Amino acid sequence: MRSPGPIDALADGRFRLGPRLGSGSYGEVFRAYDRVDRREVALKLLHQRDAASLARFKREFRAVAPLRHPHLVPLHSLHRDGDRWFFTMDLVDGFDLIPYVRPGGVVDGQRLRRVFREIALGLGALHASGHVHRDVKPSNVRLQVDGAVRVLDFGFATELEGALSEELVGTPIYMAPELLAEAGRPTPASDFYALGVMLHECLAGAPPFDGRLVEMLVRKQEEDAPPLPGPDLGLGPLVAGLLARSPEARPTLDAILEALGEPAPSVRATSSVPFVGRGSELAALEEAFAEVKRGRAASVWIEGEAGAGKSALLRRFLGGLGGEVVVLRGRCYPREALPYKGLDAAVDGLADQLRRWPDDEVAALVPSGAAPLLALFPVLGRVPRLRGARRPVGYEQAQLRVEAFAALRALLGAIARRRPLVLALDDLQWSDEEGVALLEELLRPPAPVPMLFVASRRPTTGALRPALERLREATGGRRLVLGALPRDEAAALARAWLGSTAPAAERIAEETGGNPLFVELLAQAGPGVSMAEALRRAQAELEPGARRLLSLLALAGRPLPLPVAAAAGHVERAELLAALDGLQARRLAVVDESLHPPVALTYHDRIAEAVVAELEPDALREAHHALACALAARGGDAEAVAFHFDRAGELDEALHWLERAARRAETALAWERAAVLYERAIALRRDRAEPVARLQVARGDALAHAGRSADAVAAFRPALAAARAGAIAIDETDLLRRIAEQLLRSGRMSEGVGALGQALALFGLRYPAHPAEALATLLATRARLRLRGTRFRERPEGEIAPESLQRIDLCWSAGVGLSFVDSLRGAGFLARSLLDALDAGDPYRIARSLAYEAAFQANQGRRGERSARATLARATELAERIGDPHLRALIPGARCLIEFHNGRWRGALARADEAAGRFVEDAVGMAKEVVTVQLLGAAALVFLGDYDALRDRIPRVIRLAERRGDLFALTSFRSGFTNALWLADDDPERARREAVEGFRGWEPKEYVIQHFFDLWARTQIDLYEGDGLAAAARVDAGWARLKGSLLTRMPFLRIAAHDLAGRARLAGGAPKRVVSRHVRALRKEELTWAAPLADALEAGLLRRRGRARAAEAALARAEVGFEAAHMRAHAASVELARADGPTRARRAERALEACGIRAPARWARMWVP
Repeated sequence: MRSPGPIDALADGRFRLGPRLGSGSYGEVFRAYDRVDRREVALKLLHQRDAASLARFKREFRAVAPLRHPHLVPLHSLHRDGDRWFFTMDLVDGFDLIPYVRPGGVVDGQRLRRVFREIALGLGALHASGHVHRDVKPSNVRLQVDGAVRVLDFGFATELEGALSEELVGTPIYMAPELLAEAGRPTPASDFYALGVMLHECLAGAPPFDGRLVEMLVRKQEEDAPPLPGPDLGLGPLVAGLLARSPEARPTLDAILEALGEPAPSVRATSSVPFVGRGSELAALEEAFAEVKRGRAASVWIEGEAGAGKSALLRRFLGGLGGEVVVLRGRCYPREALPYKGLDAAVDGLADQLRRWPDDEVAALVPSGAAPLLALFPVLGRVPRLRGARRPVGYEQAQLRVEAFAALRALLGAIARRRPLVLALDDLQWSDEEGVALLEELLRPPAPVPMLFVASRRPTTGALRPALERLREATGGRRLVLGALPRDEAAALARAWLGSTAPAAERIAEETGGNPLFVELLAQAGPGVSMAEALRRAQAELEPGARRLLSLLALAGRPLPLPVAAAAGHVERAELLAALDGLQARRLAVVDESLHPPVALTYHDRIAEAVVAELEPDALREAHHALACALAARGGDAEAVAFHFDRAGELDEALHWLERAARRAETALAWERAAVLYERAIALRRDRAEPVARLQVARGDALAHAGRSADAVAAFRPALAAARAGAIAIDETDLLRRIAEQLLRSGRMSEGVGALGQALALFGLRYPAHPAEALATLLATRARLRLRGTRFRERPEGEIAPESLQRIDLCWSAGVGLSFVDSLRGAGFLARSLLDALDAGDPYRIARSLAYEAAFQANQGRRGERSARATLARATELAERIGDPHLRALIPGARCLIEFHNGRWRGALARADEAAGRFVEDAVGMAKEVVTVQLLGAAALVFLGDYDALRDRIPRVIRLAERRGDLFALTSFRSGFTNALWLADDDPERARREAVEGFRGWEPKEYVIQHFFDLWARTQIDLYEGDGLAAAARVDAGWARLKGSLLTRMPFLRIAAHDLAGRARLAGGAPKRVVSRHVRALRKEELTWAAPLADALEAGLLRRRGRARAAEAALARAEVGFEAAHMRAHAASVELARADGPTRARRAERALEACGIRAPARWARMWVP
């Protein structure tokens, strides 16, 4: 059936058709213009749309598409446009073979030898790829205008390792005798016979056999070819050898080239090179196949760089499978513009196999709903049982795809249940979204097709990489990563290429580092040739345009978009593509067409190194300049632009682009990267004070946003010195504020307070010298706030005096830096910041201060909850109106504090996790805020008794704090409540070591929250080890300082302190009146979790006095109270203390073990002494 009507354009107008150039096998060839690549091409359109013709058409493209050889016409892309199928290739304008070598009817011997040598080389490359042409004849050879040979028309091409040909194809005059015999198999010798016929025809003016067709075919099989009738130019023996009736008697490629007068290194066919090594990888594939033979699905993903031997490994494995195995193999071609890349070829192979099986067996396999399959894969129409299936009509595309996917899944499933089935896809990185979707349908759990799926792919950053990785993970696919061959295996491979036991094999193995690609390159380069020399020769053979392009790719250091490469090389796209074809032919470059736009890169890093080493300094600078300009003009990566301007010696341009790259990194919240880029910019122009100081401030800000406060301070200080010296116009006060804030945020309190004092003095403010002064300041400021209220007249920031904004920000920085360390002073500064912000009328600064004010009001527990919620509601209203991510992140943090300080541990944990996620996602420069809510969440887990969750969180937080040098985080997480993690592990020595290390370097001499954390952790360790005397002594030594710090004004800390002191003093044998003070203090608290703590303490006193029944009643109340407060581990500890027999004791122990506690008895003794 022929395709409909005349056409003038295809593929949505991409290809504009010109005149018809001729007919090839199964298709017509047109001159066409490719509007995307902006070049003229030859377009071959399939004129027969039956399934067999379509299969041959696709096979023609796939046989040659991967090949890039100077004497094979390059194929571009395969397309489907509705019912029309076509592919494009280079347009070869030039000459026909015979007139070119016989100008005026006289043979030009020099031309003849060169032309036939190039034809032989082209055929040799085709054979080396594992294919034979099968239709070599003069009309399939074209001479370009410059005389270079291009072999055309691969419509009958077939694989050397394929099955016997089912049909006689080719042109009889040029067909080898063995192909005419029954069961004749095409081989390279068959193509060389046709070469001999053409050579005879060029020398003698006629082919060796002529006459009627049947008579000629008989004579070919029964008679030797007649000798040349005239002068043979010394080529008579070659012609006779090529026309030998026996394929084995015909000369090899090397012998042909030598006879033509210019021998070349041998190019071995792929199948003729022994496979070497990869024993463990083959074993893994065999293991996976064994799973399939047991009826289960399995998948293996072979990964490696170009030249690592992925395809060879796959070919070796598949070649070793038995004849009963159904192997469906496909390869994804980057230039195939068809859906279902790779799978389409595999389904073509499925059609070939099914049509050879008994009809009744196929009938049992084909599902009832198979018709939609033919719409996606028309080649299946070759299968008799499917040929008559009605093509679906009226289906929507989405429905058609679903039905076809299901049908293929059913068909393959039926096959797999009868015979072992393997689906192997090579070069999966070139697949497409449709292909991945179909693979998901075939491989997805819970009921994948019970087959072995094997894929090979290069590491790629293309758009499909995430989808392919998800597919691999979903299928449980095993990853086989191919690296370099071990030295002995590389040497064995070299010997296989050399065809001898030459000592050069060891040298080749050493010099190539075991890379199979380079082993082949050196083995074919000739004796004694070094790697550098072999690559130098490869470059020397290139056309100037290809050589320049290779230089650009080598210098780019990363995949280079083709439009950028064209601009940098000052060439049109058509010239660029021609140059790339030449580079790919020699395996010097590769193009990744899965990206948009496509990118090119050198085939291997060693190629890039060799190319760069050959460039002169002026050429290097010029190429770097060209790359920089091309990238800059086309929106390229700013960092890459800066790199190339730097290498070109244009430092000012490099500085500009580095700053631009840093700002882009900041926009993407990639603060660590921004800091690195600013550092590089500083190193670039250290000779100029102004940009260096400005860049140091920018770097400091980036480091602060990244949570690296100590490094930020180190960046700010040189800028501060420059500002004080008058070298730059940067405000000294603002830099002092930044330095003080970062020091305080990171826990370097002494330095931070010193810097803060300097900055405060510039505004006539002072740092409170004592806790009492801090309390008085806080109360006075809060009183002013109550009198003033939170009403304000909103004003744009530009209308507010800069000094006023600086004072607000300074107090804010002081308050945030001191929060969760010295809460009294911190609250005072934040209250002052809020008061000044209200007077100034800046809504952003008001909202952030209100959020913190709500958090400090929450410190008062139940008494402060109502005011905290009202303040937070006002902050939330402003935050939502302003829409700033910083503000949005502060709100859940304040809500977390409200829940925590009211003893609602579950709510506190949920809000802490929400706030931490919001801080990380929406806000910047808030590392301390993140640590604070993480700490609250971790403390909530301690009170909830979920130590398994703590084990997941704490190590990660500590590692990050160590990397950042964050003393605040290290101290807070290693000591305090979370130190109990290591006691839960029954490792008190680790707990003590963590507490000591955590407090090391903590500077404040004045008592702050971290001192209480240290007291808590060490006292808990004493109690856990059963050393009540040490615990009591520790509390006695620290109690006065704790009370003097006024920290116990906060209900949460007051409850925790009385609980700790009561347990320590009870365990240490303190008098009843001493312990009773702590019980009474806990009874006065309004928060629900205080009462069971008091009950547990009182029970201890009662037991000590021998009042067992009263003690049991107190413990019962404590257990009920802890359960009500969701304090599981506390409740289980009380239950263990109450246990009156092994059954109850074991129940309590199991409850503690479920909390993640390794030694329940020691744990319970710590909490209920």
